[in-house]
Amino acid sequence: MQPIFIDQIDRLSLKRTSSISLTTLNLKQHQFILTTSQIGNNRLANTTKPKNTFHKFFKIKSWLKLFGVLSFVLPLGYFMTSNAGSLDKALFTPVHSETNASINNDLEQIIVNDTLTVATSNDSSLYFGEDGYEHGFGVDVMRGYTDKLGVTLNTIVAANDSDALNLVKTGQADVALTTAYPSNFDKISKTDTQTAQFNHIHLSCGQDYLSSHGLNQQISLQVPSSSTKLSKSANEFLCDSNVISTNQRLAEFYTQNVFDNDYSEQKFAKVMQTNLPNYKTAFQNNAKKHDLDWELLVAMGYQESQLNPLAISPTGVRGLMMLTNDTADAMGVTDRINPNQSIHGGAKYFNQIQQMFGDIPGSDRIWFALASYNMGPQAVKNIQANLNQQGKNGNSWAQVYRYMAEHRNSNRRYVQCMHYVTNIRGFLETLKLGNPNSANDSFNDNLMVKVS
Repeated sequence: MQPIFIDQIDRLSLKRTSSISLTTLNLKQHQFILTTSQIGNNRLANTTKPKNTFHKFFKIKSWLKLFGVLSFVLPLGYFMTSNAGSLDKALFTPVHSETNASINNDLEQIIVNDTLTVATSNDSSLYFGEDGYEHGFGVDVMRGYTDKLGVTLNTIVAANDSDALNLVKTGQADVALTTAYPSNFDKISKTDTQTAQFNHIHLSCGQDYLSSHGLNQQISLQVPSSSTKLSKSANEFLCDSNVISTNQRLAEFYTQNVFDNDYSEQKFAKVMQTNLPNYKTAFQNNAKKHDLDWELLVAMGYQESQLNPLAISPTGVRGLMMLTNDTADAMGVTDRINPNQSIHGGAKYFNQIQQMFGDIPGSDRIWFALASYNMGPQAVKNIQANLNQQGKNGNSWAQVYRYMAEHRNSNRRYVQCMHYVTNIRGFLETLKLGNPNSANDSFNDNLMVKVS
């Protein structure tokens, strides 16, 4: 699902409305499909909640999901902070005691609507959204939560934490994902008492592992204080020991320390400045031919060979995209050290791999394809099969990455694969953020300024 950006909301003058249209009735499947009413000539899906008069039309599957969710929501203790100047250890902190007792079906409403709308902002710890990519530690944790609920994650991208909170207060989002937490919350809410009506739920459940990966330790979920069941449900999910283990691995994948020192970052920028211009057209043409992002191919090429067409490994793979003999033959490459042929072969092969994982959600498919490019599609599918046999989600990259991390001592290929995909993600984000205009031939000037 494509994110809705705050400027779009402003243009639409979007307001929460209770008007709905019943578009589909399927008695055979016992389900109704509810959609939001049209706002002017525009439509924003999955943000409008139905009137109570339509509650009798709820989908049966929604009630089943609701029963499953409520069965694990238990009363939780409240923990207050002892030092406002340090990282708060509160996991579930009510900062406003007033709660509308009549609003107690917040979680039920989300289950019935099949959507949790999360407002957040572009932040290295929360969300990365450029050129169709939509990922990040914070949003992926929320994706795990919506998978647990059995609903769809809908993301609205705001300019900053304050705007994200405003989207929740005005009813345009259910929750906000921010880097604000009780110790620094007043900085963005001092002039607005309404922001006090939030429960702050720490995404790491108070575990101290985010900062070691360069992520903001104070990432938190802001839930309206009236949404008591949702607050308890989210807090219990995030503090589940199994979820904590998965999120720790997810933080490892989303590390902001891909460049472990200034030299490695400056070397990357230098290669982009000196080598890339020679091959940029080949990257762009082959990406277009195979429906790929050319900067993703560049990031892959840097990880493979640092854009060196003469590169060769001890195992015999060679060329800019480091193709094996078998892969080169299959892709029609006759000269692996020819950079144009190598880029063509790599792009064609990667496109074929992506099609093998067509059942994977778009936000994760890129990571599955990269892992397969590195160690072969069958190795990845074996991991998926093992996860499915364990009752886990084999289509979740967070689960696949955790599996490799937990079995890295018994399979060294997993270690290489984890570094491979993680590094390419970091290189890709660096290219995107250092290159606001990918069609500009002088984009490397922006990149050099960033790392200087």
